[in-house]
Amino acid sequence: MDFSENKNLKLHLDMSGENGWTLKFAKGEEIVKEIPKADISVMTDEVRELFKEQGYTADNTILIEFSYNATESGTTSAYLDTMKIINTMKSEYTHLFYSETDVSVFAG
Repeated sequence: MDFSENKNLKLHLDMSGENGWTLKFAKGEEIVKEIPKADISVMTDEVRELFKEQGYTADNTILIEFSYNATESGTTSAYLDTMKIINTMKSEYTHLFYSETDVSVFAG
């Protein structure tokens, strides 16, 4: 996927969910999937489904921009769970790459 054409996925760890946290995936400016906190295997299956919906195959290069706010309560645990999901997906999609940004560094 071409990063310059904004075809990459954005992933935001949203800690404001009613029942905990939510993984929000966007492509361009559109939210394409929200995955609420659940068992890791259930969440990973949801990410697999998203990849299929986006037409990704194991041969594709997939870029994910992962953002989170480390100062929000519960972020450490949610971050670790999110990394488990990302690492599982990386084992299945060997050309999956991600960057991560802690947006709290921009808070004034």
